[in-house]
Amino acid sequence: VHELFKTYCGHQAAAQSLCLAAVTKYFYSKGDLIFSVMQPAAHMYFMSVGSLAYQRPKGMRWDKRRKKRDRLNKRRVVMVHRGEWASEGCLWVHWRHRGTLQAVIESETHALDAEKFRQVTVHHHDVFYTCRAYSHEFVDNLWQNRAERGCNWDLPKDMITPLGDVSQTRAIEALGSLRWEDVKEVTSAEQQQAQFDYEMSDSEESLEDQESNLPVDSEE
Repeated sequence: VHELFKTYCGHQAAAQSLCLAAVTKYFYSKGDLIFSVMQPAAHMYFMSVGSLAYQRPKGMRWDKRRKKRDRLNKRRVVMVHRGEWASEGCLWVHWRHRGTLQAVIESETHALDAEKFRQVTVHHHDVFYTCRAYSHEFVDNLWQNRAERGCNWDLPKDMITPLGDVSQTRAIEALGSLRWEDVKEVTSAEQQQAQFDYEMSDSEESLEDQESNLPVDSEE
């Protein structure tokens, strides 16, 4: 659960206004595109049902401190499951998508409209000051992550990790009552399928030199 929105939901009036004005449920079939690289971002996506695959562009590395042949940088796909989210950056800064997000199987997300989120939040002082403090911390983390890893992504940085390093507890919670052995099998199969589908396409351009041009200026 996202800690900020856990707090947000503790303020009933603000939470109700946000859900009515800014949240939309979307349904996807296998292969549907949610967003593509360099596209201006307008929504934060909360994964509720199914599996999505997030792909980095060719020529980029998840972590520029590591070699291209490093275990982390060799793979191009990160799976997104229930309870996880993508594209939070658009809530706080002018954001363009750093990668491509696509449905691996039939899936559902709840999309939070960034502009409407800001409009609702400024009218509820009980959550406004909390969000303002969080936004400053988020932007500081963006700059720190860029300095340390060379780039930022649409997913939280703790999701950009090798499959073997994923928290067993987090994965089991995300997938329900499956045993950990089943979780690894399902996740591995999904990732192999997503990797195969993406490698069949050569339409991605190298963006190795474009990260420095991606804006991270705070919203006014």
